[in-house]
Amino acid sequence: MTETSLDSIPSIFQDLRTSFNSGKTKSIAWRKRQLEQLYKMCDEQKEMFASAAYADFHRPHAETILYDCAVLRNECMDTLNHIDEWARDEYRSDSLAFATMDKCVHPEPYGICLIIGAWNYPFLISLTPLIGALAAGNCAIIKPSELAPNSAEFIAKMVEHYLDTSCIRVVLGAVDQTQALLKGDINHVFYTGSTMVGILSSDVSVIVNDS
Repeated sequence: MTETSLDSIPSIFQDLRTSFNSGKTKSIAWRKRQLEQLYKMCDEQKEMFASAAYADFHRPHAETILYDCAVLRNECMDTLNHIDEWARDEYRSDSLAFATMDKCVHPEPYGICLIIGAWNYPFLISLTPLIGALAAGNCAIIKPSELAPNSAEFIAKMVEHYLDTSCIRVVLGAVDQTQALLKGDINHVFYTGSTMVGILSSDVSVIVNDS
């Protein structure tokens, strides 16, 4: 696995922030396009998904195809079916004092989401949060586990081939890269994994810890 240079990480953040500030990811059409491409990736490349997982930890091909790829496709379809509803303004009733005013909750994306993957389910734990992050209109950085190097490199290649890399990037590496990412310009973290990395992530102001 070829690790991402530490020197390149600040420029990755800068590029993603520029893309986010442009408003590109707020477009529902853009979000749907990325989800459609994710679905296509999980359908067209399912045999390659399975080969990468087998190379890392001898997981049976059928398990990756029937579990990881199928679950990810279903997640994409469910999100595509509901994204218009989820992105819509939600109008609220309020007290009589404000009855003459229109009041609504307007969904807004966070910005840049960091997704820290795990070795045992390298695709499901990395790509399921990506679906949610993109559906909400965020940019994203995926940091796959270095303990599943074939799967990590495969994710990097597939993201580059199928998705908009001005808004979605993959960083390969180990602890040094993870620490550099956690110190970067992130707005939200998705993390599933060990207590050690959870402690490492504890200084981040907003973290979703699904461990």
